[in-house]
Amino acid sequence: MQFTRKVLQAGFGVHYGSNVLQCLMDDASPGVDILVREAVQNSLDAASDSASCVSVEFNYSRIELSSLRGILDEETVESLIEKRGSLGVGLYIRDKGTVGLSGPKRFIDGNNGNYGNFLKLCFSVGLKQEKEGSGGSWGFGKSIFFRVCAGPVLYYSRFIKNGEYFERLIFCLIENQTLLNDCVLNEGAGLAWWGDQDEATGSVVPCEDPERIHAVLDKLELPHYSQDETGTLIFLPCLRSGQTPVGVEQLFSKEEESKESLETELEAFKRYTSIAIQRWYSPRLERGGYTRGARLKASVNGIEVGSTGDPLLPFFNLIQKLYSCAVNGEVTDPDLVGLAKVIPLQLRSTFADGDTSPGILAAIRLPLGHSLIQGRDSKYPEPEVQVFNFKDLEQTRCRPIIAMARNPGMVVAYRNSGEWVDEIMPDPDGCLLAGVFVLRSAARLTPDYSDVCLEEYVRRREPPAHNDWLDGQSPGGKPLTIIRRLKAAVAKGLNRNFYIRTARDSEGASSRLGDVLGSLYLPNGFGQSPKVKAKKNVKWYCPEHQEYICRSPGHCPKCNAGLVQVDFPLKAVGEAPRLTVVKQHFLHEGVLYLEIEVSSGSAEYVAMDVMMASDGAAISKQNWDDWVGTRFPLELSEINLISYKALGCEWDSRIDPESLGDALHSADDEDTSIPSAMVLSNDNVSITFKFNIKTALLKFSVLLRSYGTVGKPVFFLRPCLADQR
Repeated sequence: MQFTRKVLQAGFGVHYGSNVLQCLMDDASPGVDILVREAVQNSLDAASDSASCVSVEFNYSRIELSSLRGILDEETVESLIEKRGSLGVGLYIRDKGTVGLSGPKRFIDGNNGNYGNFLKLCFSVGLKQEKEGSGGSWGFGKSIFFRVCAGPVLYYSRFIKNGEYFERLIFCLIENQTLLNDCVLNEGAGLAWWGDQDEATGSVVPCEDPERIHAVLDKLELPHYSQDETGTLIFLPCLRSGQTPVGVEQLFSKEEESKESLETELEAFKRYTSIAIQRWYSPRLERGGYTRGARLKASVNGIEVGSTGDPLLPFFNLIQKLYSCAVNGEVTDPDLVGLAKVIPLQLRSTFADGDTSPGILAAIRLPLGHSLIQGRDSKYPEPEVQVFNFKDLEQTRCRPIIAMARNPGMVVAYRNSGEWVDEIMPDPDGCLLAGVFVLRSAARLTPDYSDVCLEEYVRRREPPAHNDWLDGQSPGGKPLTIIRRLKAAVAKGLNRNFYIRTARDSEGASSRLGDVLGSLYLPNGFGQSPKVKAKKNVKWYCPEHQEYICRSPGHCPKCNAGLVQVDFPLKAVGEAPRLTVVKQHFLHEGVLYLEIEVSSGSAEYVAMDVMMASDGAAISKQNWDDWVGTRFPLELSEINLISYKALGCEWDSRIDPESLGDALHSADDEDTSIPSAMVLSNDNVSITFKFNIKTALLKFSVLLRSYGTVGKPVFFLRPCLADQR
């Protein structure tokens, strides 16, 4: 029964184990996470054409390493026991509904480079998956088995060839040959195989004798395939410690935390494997209704993930629901109706089919503690802990969590920082914004990019760990910007649907209130820009660093302050009025002091209304009276004119405090003795300005009172051009 050992010797053009183990370049993620991503995706990529469901079983148990005697050579077994101890934690991963490790068993038998699944998995390093829509693209993912396992890994498979069933079994090992105290091998480049001797090549090939294979499986207490079953079993006999995050118990519900069994290494492996499956594959689990290919039925030690015996964590259940919303293009789940939104995105001049959509974004905004993200009575940890295994204690606000997915149904990554979320506006109420973006995989790119679909463009540019989306260059060397523009489109879509306006738009003519007041009193960027076209060549500058001038709204690179418009842009037909909050502070509870500047632009009449922001909408005084019937909770109680400026006008040098005082409450349209009129209109919720000249700047102070408000006040600037009256 004992197999022959073949050690790869060091030499010219040889891969070394130390380098192979570093190819994934993802030392930050727990080993179990990467293992689950690789093993499950390998199985899903190998789904048979007739399979509607792929089953993947993870089974942990204690194993005596001495049971490998008589299977592996004695030198290897003795070294393994000496380095790892006699008892270890073993794991086998078995799939069903897949085609198995078919293809030639020797490279010399490869047909025009078509080496098949067996040679790619067991003998090659860097042979990538060519099948469109698959998960992998680099061929280094298999190294995770040897980062997690501290000994030889067994591969056993059953497949169909020409109508007949065949079985194969082989052991492989990749280890860091530079760590002498940790190596099982005492020679070579850190790679070795155990199988049958091949007389033609002098190397080893897999064992294909069913009787010998079943004898090995029975000795190791591993299941084998029978009847019409096909698939692959991977056995890792001695798992390394440290493959689950520290404090894994925090991911359990409060009822589970008290169980003593959770403290054992074996139970930690079992429980965290279920969490990793949920984290990365909740959209594709069988109970989630995945429709883009074979569904996934995953289990850990016989308990199906997502079943009543092992329910999904609340946040991953939400991700599963949002993914379905994005794929179906509508919100139909009873738990999400009225809460979640499906947001189409656009990338122009990108796709050959004339469509502008790169995919669909489904998102939801919920208060922390909501049952959809933390379970009933908040018995599960915060969403950040569920997703990232820890909470950033230095975090000052609740950050959005965005998940990215493409055709295979695996979540590529979760992001709560960086380019995916940096442009999303801070939530004024401390709520969590969660979203799932699903790629429009079949979209064909224009020849300027490459003659592939969007799915392949993204897949080929994912790093080896497949945990991010990256841009690259076109075949002609042109820098590509699809992913960068996609990230911006996601932020723009979320801002517009959940925070009314985008961060850039909020710098516009009607609302720089958000930058000044922030989350203290007024919601970020609330309100709408006036329906008057703004001048194109207006300048923006930083109040603290006026040497920094820009042609568009944004933030100062030195102090991150919001840019403001130059006071007096050149006159132009259709120039928009604008409002700027210069100063604000609370005098006492319920009373806010504001200094506000209003520039007339081309308007002769401008009204500034104060409205109530509540439940995502702005309610005017009139609508409040009609719908609510109680006293409107806001009041402009006092107004004082501070200064008045006019560009290139005789009034600029003739204004004095007395004439400014006369301007207050003057409603006589025929009065031309003063340059402007300001009227506190009905019910003290609006100020109307009349300008006798254009391009005037009016600065005034106002006291705003609130009476037990349940929402937040916002200002809305309404211009009226002479030709519109």
